[in-house]
Amino acid sequence: MAYCPSCGAEIGDYLEYCTSCGAQVNVEGKAQMGKPDHDQIQMAKPGHAQFQQPQEVLPQLVQRNYLIWFLLNYIIPFASLVYLYFVFDDLNKLDKYPKPKGVKSTYLDQNSFILYIILYAVGLGIIANYLVYSKKFGMFNDYLDTHPQKQTKLPSKNYMKLMIFRDILGLSMSGIFAVGYFVFFIEFGLADFEYGYTSITSIGSLGANMSTSLLIIPIIAFVLSGLCFVGVMIIGIYMIVLDFRWQEAMNERVSIIDPNFIKKDFI
Repeated sequence: MAYCPSCGAEIGDYLEYCTSCGAQVNVEGKAQMGKPDHDQIQMAKPGHAQFQQPQEVLPQLVQRNYLIWFLLNYIIPFASLVYLYFVFDDLNKLDKYPKPKGVKSTYLDQNSFILYIILYAVGLGIIANYLVYSKKFGMFNDYLDTHPQKQTKLPSKNYMKLMIFRDILGLSMSGIFAVGYFVFFIEFGLADFEYGYTSITSIGSLGANMSTSLLIIPIIAFVLSGLCFVGVMIIGIYMIVLDFRWQEAMNERVSIIDPNFIKKDFI
């Protein structure tokens, strides 16, 4: 077992950075690195003259079960918002752990999260989703990209692109279906605008009132809107998978940073 030359903490032979203070370990010479002497340990302890600030007590990190929260979202109202609160709380706790200089922060201030809750409450959930998930995936990806201590499981970098594409498909589906619906009822003579009500008395003269070329328009519109619907569903399911993988990546980072982590299926 080797010891960190900066703080004196024990370091696993496979680590390149100290999990206690974040200092880089000389990998080539780590095999020859013995236990630091008494003076080195005393100098590295908080409270020594070389320390200008007291050492902060680090919070205990938590591993969470995304599948449980996903199922609870369909049973308990606002369960997804509770899960998001825990997500950003976990990221804020992760940010307090020592890290090498240049590593991006994962801290989200409380006022920002309150703003997201207000947006959800007033019916602006689409805007809130873009803000929340851009932070959730963006901050964690930036942290992992700039941290020298790598891991095997990583969050997606295309989540926001998929969200935008899904919403564009959803809007296109609604617009195309509306056009097809409008053309269908106008050309089939089912709408009587003169008297302000819908009439089906002229349904027997459909063939006479509508040409073959106009008949194709609503058919194409309904087919395209159906394809858009299928695309929205496929992207939505895939985004659920990416949310699951995000939590897997977070759980792996927790196990690396805090060996004494807590594993929770629920609150």
